[in-house]
Amino acid sequence: MTKRIIIIDDDAVAREATRQTLLQAGYDVSTFGAMSAGLQAIAQHPPDGVIFDMMMPGIDGLEACRRLRQNPDLALMKIIILSSRCFAQERELALTLGANAYLVKPIEPLELTRRVDETMCGVLKLAYWGVRGTLPVAGRRSLRFGGNTSCVALTLPDGRLVIFDAGSGIYELSRSLGASNTQRLDAMLLVSHPHWDHVNALPFFQPLYQAGNCIEMFVPEGSDQGAEAALLAQMGGVHFPITSREFAAQVRVRAISAGSFERRGLKVTSLALSHPGLCLGYRVDFGGASVCYVTDNELFKRAGNRAAEVYMDRLAEFVYGANILITDTTYSDEQYSRHVGWGHSGVSEVVELAVRGEVDALHLFHHDPSQSDDDIAAKQDQACILIKGRGAKVQCLAPCEGDSFEVKPNALPKFGKIAS
Repeated sequence: MTKRIIIIDDDAVAREATRQTLLQAGYDVSTFGAMSAGLQAIAQHPPDGVIFDMMMPGIDGLEACRRLRQNPDLALMKIIILSSRCFAQERELALTLGANAYLVKPIEPLELTRRVDETMCGVLKLAYWGVRGTLPVAGRRSLRFGGNTSCVALTLPDGRLVIFDAGSGIYELSRSLGASNTQRLDAMLLVSHPHWDHVNALPFFQPLYQAGNCIEMFVPEGSDQGAEAALLAQMGGVHFPITSREFAAQVRVRAISAGSFERRGLKVTSLALSHPGLCLGYRVDFGGASVCYVTDNELFKRAGNRAAEVYMDRLAEFVYGANILITDTTYSDEQYSRHVGWGHSGVSEVVELAVRGEVDALHLFHHDPSQSDDDIAAKQDQACILIKGRGAKVQCLAPCEGDSFEVKPNALPKFGKIAS
């Protein structure tokens, strides 16, 4: 079905240019030159989305957001602000008041279409920048899956970025953001735990040194030194020549324990994992789509082990119905038998978790540095065979560094208890 969009802009030239761009993209478009007339049209015949300028005579964009979000009948309507004003405070306030996206003029037609499509469809983008565990791996043995350690990024339709861990892969994410000339980054870093392979490339994340960026970091509490020291002490001058005092971005470090919190429609839930020290798994839910990031984590063999069975049930409830489960699959089953108690999982138990949790897709992650590309591919093959044998409808793969995926809301959300 063709989606209807209303454009409200007192600049006739900009209004017509936006209209033509979206018509060519397949949208049904109506335009208004005054906010009052546009709001009246929305009330009479609500569209799928509305695009308006921030600076309008009479009723400005912020007031329009406030009024529209007070109407429960318009809760599903997407609000996109397209403005020449690039102040971070206004963008933050607009998103807080209910805007789904804030785009800055001038914007190229292709980029406008892409951002409008993402916002209207509620598509999240998941990208892998590091998939290894323990140590980065270089050489011919890691050409396919890549050699960087843990870093995964989830881009929300409104442009916000959720980053899972800051292993060596975060440097590649930084390079990508620089190449795309990303402005005014609004990012959340969810650190699973401060072990070296999950935080050691944070000093190389260039957006930290750019004024206007806003980066909020969450670190499991429990360190004797505190969350901020656990994350940033590596920049104290002994291990790295630049200190955190050089950050130009607005940076906040927050201690976090198992529980949940929300940020402008984004829900983050965390759960303590089975790993030495305090380690958290994260579930991110936004607009009906969900991604679970569960590493580092040991799923012990359950045969005759009541505690392992109870933990499996708890974790399956945590990931239940997720679009994508990214989880620690460090070992093959044969390798795991030699590494029990090291805090990482083998293939069979990971498959059990995905099947019980009825996730749409299982992504194998955090590969042992001793494993070659062929070894990782063999783990994927083993997992697929086990899933097929269970008759489950779980897609399974081991993502490569640089891979990206669209995460779309479930058309039919899952309800009820986990499969036993």
